[in-house]
Amino acid sequence: MKIVFINLLSMKQTFGYISLFIFCFLFPFFLFSQDKAPVWVKKSDFKGGKVIGAVSFSAGDRIIVCLGTDGSSFKKECWEYDPDTDEWRKKADFPGELRMNAVVFTIGDKAYVGTGLNDTKGNNEGKKDFWEYNSITNVWTPKADLPGEGRYGAIGFSIGDKGYVALGAANNQLKFCTDLWEYNPASNQWTKKADFPDKGRDEATVFVIGTSAYVVGGGMSGEIGVGNKSVWEYNATKDKWQKDTDFPGPARIGATAFSINKKGYVCAGYNGVIKYYSDLWEYDPKTKTWNQLPDVSFEPRYHALSFIYDNTIFVGTGICKKQLLSGGGSSDIWSLKFKANNFTDYKAKLLYEDKNKKLPLGQQGVSLIGDEKKVIQTTTTDNSGLFAFKEVDMSGNYQLVLDKNDKIPANAIVSIAKQNGKIIQNLEKNTEGKFSYEIPKLDEIEEDDSYFNLQYFNKSADKEITLTANVYYPAGSAELSKEAQNVIYQVIVSLNQYQNLKVIISAHTDSRGDDASNLQLSEKRAKAAVDYMIANGIDAKRVSGKGYGESMILNKCKNGIDCTEEEHKVNRRTEFKFIKLD
Repeated sequence: MKIVFINLLSMKQTFGYISLFIFCFLFPFFLFSQDKAPVWVKKSDFKGGKVIGAVSFSAGDRIIVCLGTDGSSFKKECWEYDPDTDEWRKKADFPGELRMNAVVFTIGDKAYVGTGLNDTKGNNEGKKDFWEYNSITNVWTPKADLPGEGRYGAIGFSIGDKGYVALGAANNQLKFCTDLWEYNPASNQWTKKADFPDKGRDEATVFVIGTSAYVVGGGMSGEIGVGNKSVWEYNATKDKWQKDTDFPGPARIGATAFSINKKGYVCAGYNGVIKYYSDLWEYDPKTKTWNQLPDVSFEPRYHALSFIYDNTIFVGTGICKKQLLSGGGSSDIWSLKFKANNFTDYKAKLLYEDKNKKLPLGQQGVSLIGDEKKVIQTTTTDNSGLFAFKEVDMSGNYQLVLDKNDKIPANAIVSIAKQNGKIIQNLEKNTEGKFSYEIPKLDEIEEDDSYFNLQYFNKSADKEITLTANVYYPAGSAELSKEAQNVIYQVIVSLNQYQNLKVIISAHTDSRGDDASNLQLSEKRAKAAVDYMIANGIDAKRVSGKGYGESMILNKCKNGIDCTEEEHKVNRRTEFKFIKLD
């Protein structure tokens, strides 16, 4: 499952009336059949009711919507949307001061929500606090405040493992900010980066391609209406801004922006007076050119929310144009399915084995090498060993190369694994003494429904699930083979990812051999698996095991029955029962 977050922008108050924006989305027409218009599908209404200026984000495999206002009061409720069932579920309320038009950026399984507008005191107060939402534990935690001024109408985005906040209005729009701040979740610290080189502004829009963010438009001090059409690129690697090709459509504030297939898109928006836009524009960073695409096909709106799930865009809530005078907002959600493409995010995990423990290889530099040994992208693993390369062409031939790291023990085995912990391959050193991996096929590393992909179970109402795995032991032995350790490590990864689960391990043998000996052997094997998990950091209260010998044969192959090796193999199994904790 792939989910992509689309940023929610903000609003400003000008000359005694509220300047709101249209929030809409349409995927480029060239991905659809040329003789069929794109079809938007009505989904279930947002369970939180009519709302304006909410934030929506995807963290891990969860989609969350929270905050905003219904025009008369601010909302604290947070809701999770399941696109597979088209259902909403209540989540933990936002614990901070309520607001609308906050910024949000996501890093891994966590989202960071902050800034925003709270006018309960009648002075359009901008906020500067930030809150972390853990999508696994459903817990909000206060984080370090943005060091700059409290603001609203800012932009927020993430590049790699860092978050960024810039621009916005402060002091009741007496000041328009130009500062840019980078957030490091590992240290909970903000770092001042290069200031935006043009005039300060609010309600700009932003999309990210690779390691660059592109800031489009926005309103500036003293304007009647909007006249700014500038585009600025921020390169996070170089911490440098540069002017890009101006936006060719009408100037606007509060537009919607997103990126896909290494291209950026901007649609809709508001001219600050009375004009609302339904146009859609595509930006190609390679040629630095804009191309106009067909207009959106459903009613324009502003202060909406949006997200992408499994090649489908979801857009909803906000104020539609017909609701301008009533100001009550809307709760409808719409989706549009578009074709898959040849680009994907390449995600995997690095591990190393030391003294019979599999440990994450954190803070390890990794390069993606293409044809002619050209470096395509570079990144660094997080503390859990995870890394990602963005929007990689699946048709290419690639090699992963690790930076030299003297902290890796000399005899350690370094492995590359899927996100769910399944070991793909142990790495060998190349002629330069660096660990490397030839990727035979890019999509082989995608996370799939292998042994322990528990996301659907964890989201369901089921209390327990039993999964069977082929854990190999040498004949007559309870010693864990390397293959067995790799399978059991997937259970460890699952328990670390889903803290609300525990596991019971059941070891079974086939009917060959003495009944009592088989029972004793299976008990030793179950204990070996439990001991391995505890040695690798799992709390002993969350794992237990039992051996059943040949007492639970699954087929006809009981004592005295002549069976093939394949038939016996069915009974020689290890079962993992995952149970949700109360």
